[in-house]
Amino acid sequence: MTNIVNGRLLGYISVSTNVDLGRNGWQSHKFCSRKDIYFLQFDSDYQREQACWGINHFIVSPTGTYTPTYGKNIQQALAEKGIDMPKVMIDTLFRVANEHSYINYEILLNAEFYGFSSAGESNWASSPWHKDLIAKDPKRRQFLEQVKEQYQGFYPILKSQFR
Repeated sequence: MTNIVNGRLLGYISVSTNVDLGRNGWQSHKFCSRKDIYFLQFDSDYQREQACWGINHFIVSPTGTYTPTYGKNIQQALAEKGIDMPKVMIDTLFRVANEHSYINYEILLNAEFYGFSSAGESNWASSPWHKDLIAKDPKRRQFLEQVKEQYQGFYPILKSQFR
């Protein structure tokens, strides 16, 4: 689900889950065990149980090769509308899983839409959005804190509704 304002991508939501019961559980999502992202809260990170949410950035490749099972990838969908995929996205990811089911709920925001330049963004590790570099830019840090504040209430709701 995308949010397009005046011909520009503000952001989009991506949800993935299973449609059948996983008899042997699901692969752990690496996000829940990362130490190199801006923010992470995890309540469990085990083979048959995961519960976490966090905020990270990613640099978007100019070409997308991912093909979803249903529908189109975001780059294809935007290209069909004549909209360029932003170079940097801020990703708020919620992950809840048990031995039978999982859900990944992502809210992705276009940093450029909020006035941040993507000039010079070439890779994840050297991005000014990186956890180790963001202290140099109080505006970026403030933006991520606002994102955190806005979405932190969603995590307990998702956890309580997950079965």
